[in-house]
Amino acid sequence: MNQESGIKTKIMTKSGEAARDSLFLIRDSTQKGFTLVEMIVSIALFSFVMLATTTVLLSVVDANHKAQGLKTAMNNLSLTLESMARNLRTGSDYQCGGVGRSDCSGSPSNVIAFKDQTGDTVTYCFYDGAIRIAKQGIACGAASDPMTAPEIVIDRLDFYVDGVSATNQQPRVLIVAGGAVSSLTAAGAKARTASRFDIQTFVSQRVPDVR
Repeated sequence: MNQESGIKTKIMTKSGEAARDSLFLIRDSTQKGFTLVEMIVSIALFSFVMLATTTVLLSVVDANHKAQGLKTAMNNLSLTLESMARNLRTGSDYQCGGVGRSDCSGSPSNVIAFKDQTGDTVTYCFYDGAIRIAKQGIACGAASDPMTAPEIVIDRLDFYVDGVSATNQQPRVLIVAGGAVSSLTAAGAKARTASRFDIQTFVSQRVPDVR
């Protein structure tokens, strides 16, 4: 009888230990996992961080494109204006508007003609969104050669000429140009990253012109 009671006690003890172990396993499994709400919150936070990071990355890329476009514009314009200034400085007989020897300090023109150091007539003008040059009697227009790159769209070119008709005064020219980097042709540039620019340079005739 006592032996049977001992066996039953052992069986009940083992059953209790098994139940307790099962309870611990269930409790551990619930503590190590994630609930559906936790998963949704985690995914939402991850999506928000990725969206913010992507927005910042796109802003940096657009800023880089804008900087590259502006650098291209400034390099090309600087080269163009330097070439014009050098030829005007060593030239003579400035003709504001392309006709006659006259000043236009009060009313600028987008065309200027002069004689270069070899005696040939050279004309600079604004036509079809570009600064153009014409030589050998060619009219400054569609048949003339553009000096600015296709990425540069010029919308303003003014020549202020002074001292041509005055005595005892050297002729001088103020060149003012304005425009923008083309949003259609600049590499990677978008319309909202197109760069506006305005630039000017002053030229004084080097050849003595005292009459």
